Amino acid sequence: MSNFSIKRLDASEAGFLPALDQLIAWDMVSDSAVESTVTEILQQVRSRGDAALVEYSNRFDRRDCSSIDDFCLQADQLQQALQSIDSETRSALEIAAERIRDYHSHQLQQSWQYQEADGTMLGQQLTALERVGIYVPGGKASYPSSVLMNCIPAREPRQCPEWIRSSAQAISMWPRQSAWYLAEWAWIWWQGPAKF
Repeated sequence: MSNFSIKRLDASEAGFLPALDQLIAWDMVSDSAVESTVTEILQQVRSRGDAALVEYSNRFDRRDCSSIDDFCLQADQLQQALQSIDSETRSALEIAAERIRDYHSHQLQQSWQYQEADGTMLGQQLTALERVGIYVPGGKASYPSSVLMNCIPAREPRQCPEWIRSSAQAISMWPRQSAWYLAEWAWIWWQGPAKF
């Protein structure tokens, strides 16, 4: 049996608010150095635009970009990634993509309406989003399944232009790029999270 305790707070007791603040405080958020760095990045991006994005991406993500166009991966690059992975991994990704697509196609709803006896029209109008953007984290836990399970449901209505934002570390992984291709997303915008 594990040995742990759950801290209980009582809102009617004196000192409740300071105790709650201490319990939910997140050290990194209140770190003035982090806040100062983020503020500087935002200020530089506002004032220098794309040039600052390129500079920070090269610095933080260890990339070698010369322009903002270098941040975008097109469908042909994603297809090349799919062709570059081993057949077992490719097969697993293709099967997973098809199963996820099939499952979510059953969740699609239709608009409906009816008229009451007094002439009142009631119903529900469902309209697909015109554009969808998804952030897919990378880093140490950079899984192709994260791409498939987030991107395929968003694409299932097949009516929206699409893009994905992902961390630069995740971009360099062939299985991950392959998953984006199988999820049928048009293009990928990669950039570290501090700059997006």
